[in-house]
Amino acid sequence: MKTIKEIIQLSTDYLAKAGIESPRVDAEWLIADALNMRRMDIYLQFDRPLEEVDLSLIRERIKRRSQLEPVQYIIGDDEFYGLNFKVGPGVLVPRSETELLVDKALKLLKAGDQVLDLCTGSGCIAASLKKTESELNVYASDMSPDALSYARQNIAGLECEVEIREGDLFAPFSGMKFNAICTNPPYVAENEVAQMGKDVVKHEPHMALFSGMDGADILRKISQQGKSFLEDGGFLISEMGPEQGALLESVFSADGWKDIEILKDYSGRERFLLAYKN
Repeated sequence: MKTIKEIIQLSTDYLAKAGIESPRVDAEWLIADALNMRRMDIYLQFDRPLEEVDLSLIRERIKRRSQLEPVQYIIGDDEFYGLNFKVGPGVLVPRSETELLVDKALKLLKAGDQVLDLCTGSGCIAASLKKTESELNVYASDMSPDALSYARQNIAGLECEVEIREGDLFAPFSGMKFNAICTNPPYVAENEVAQMGKDVVKHEPHMALFSGMDGADILRKISQQGKSFLEDGGFLISEMGPEQGALLESVFSADGWKDIEILKDYSGRERFLLAYKN
């Protein structure tokens, strides 16, 4: 029988030949999941021989990854802001840089504020805000039934009160006002497909990624409509593409937003837009 160490090496080699960018890390995650272990624990059991039932589970996961299916879809969940979120086909995998959006929003919010999470996807922003500051009144929307299925599962599983509504951007919230709007909308330009990871393009929902020729179509709509859903002094914070800062500053300025800031992510790239109603 082969040991965990031997299977890790064989799986790594297989994924590398399939063109996977991080074959060793992905192999370890998938093997740990198949064995119902934490990834760090497999290092403590390198010499453990594996039964055929274990190998079968590992082969199935490794094969799916070799076909570019995201590791998070195969495992069925992903960590964001210290919480576990169910993910799968039809919903965008949460990205670690989006945690900075949550950090910044929490610094600006206070107990009792009403917050709207547009394009909520898995619900990771909305749930993280509510779990961290329980006195916030959090609402979320998305136009994708598939994404909202995951969002509802996550909100229920994390036992946090977030009101989820289905619809395009602000449509489900007619007449309502919020203290803050947080969003990670589609912002990738259609001509950037070739620059993206093949696994992302092949498996993750395009409606959650792409937004017109320059990637700013949805953010233009948010800029045009957003102020009427904010209380005086309210703010909007949005994730954006690293090359969109100047464009979006111009768009939001033209629509009358004030105190516009472009904020950077962990790697020093421009990643978020912060703007106020007045």
